[in-house]
Amino acid sequence: MSNSKLRLVNILAYTTNIDKILVQLMKFPCIDPVSSDKIIESVHGSQHYVTTDYATPLLEEITTIEDGYHTEFKELKITGISDSMDAIAYEIKSVHKMLDEYSSQLMALNELREKYENASKQLQYLSSLSVSLDDIFKCEYVVSRVGKLPLDSVEKLKYYSSAPFIFTSFAVENNISWCMYFTSNGYERAVDNIFSSLLFERVYIPDFVHGTPEEAQKVISLEIDETNRQMELTKLELDGFMKIHQDIVTRMKAELELISKIHRAEKYIVILGSRFSITGFIDARDEEKFSALFKDMEDVSVEVHPADFDKRLKAPRKITRKLCG
Repeated sequence: MSNSKLRLVNILAYTTNIDKILVQLMKFPCIDPVSSDKIIESVHGSQHYVTTDYATPLLEEITTIEDGYHTEFKELKITGISDSMDAIAYEIKSVHKMLDEYSSQLMALNELREKYENASKQLQYLSSLSVSLDDIFKCEYVVSRVGKLPLDSVEKLKYYSSAPFIFTSFAVENNISWCMYFTSNGYERAVDNIFSSLLFERVYIPDFVHGTPEEAQKVISLEIDETNRQMELTKLELDGFMKIHQDIVTRMKAELELISKIHRAEKYIVILGSRFSITGFIDARDEEKFSALFKDMEDVSVEVHPADFDKRLKAPRKITRKLCG
């Protein structure tokens, strides 16, 4: 594309209109903007325009929310920014905090359910002893532990044949022995240390269960049902929370993306006191369309010149970029 088919454009406006001007420029299909470095070095008193990038960290936080909670805030086309950065930051962080709280609640409930399920299974095996739980776990001189032990660790127990404990295995599932061991009060710590080294996973029988293992299982079953009910209620609350905030965060994500684009376009802005300028090259055929972008904006001056008007600037061979491309 020859220089005769290009135009050099220059926008001059007050700095209070920077964001508005940049938003308008982003609607333009193709402009090759000139870096402010090429102009500032030859214009006395001119400055770079530099602001803090607040958008990127918040966009990264939204991505963390999307990845962590298997959701997606879809793309939304907007024409401007309606929320302040403080309002956006508060909303995003509040949503993230609440989602983390819901996640913590569900995690705690799930762990509780697993404990109850393990206890229920252990009680099933203990039922073969035909003894009251109180008789097993509240002996004055005998300490007992129930839990799971890897099968290869069961084999290693032969090396501790002289240690003061009694071991019994109730059942084997997936290379794990559901088991129990007894020892006296005086050897409790030493024996616990042996089984800990063998990766014994203790299963705790809740203090609120009493009586025979069969009776205790019924109580545990009710607790499992209640825990499942609490999990379902929490999931419903989480779904409701997401429905309320989905559109809000979607809009704010779009605003943050626009703010991020504005921030990336700062490198083309030249500050001239209370005013600023943006310079770039456009296709000559787009001259009227470009000028029309700013016709309804007060205190905005648009100059259009031949491509070789400013001898400091070299026109591109063709226009391929957008302002924030």
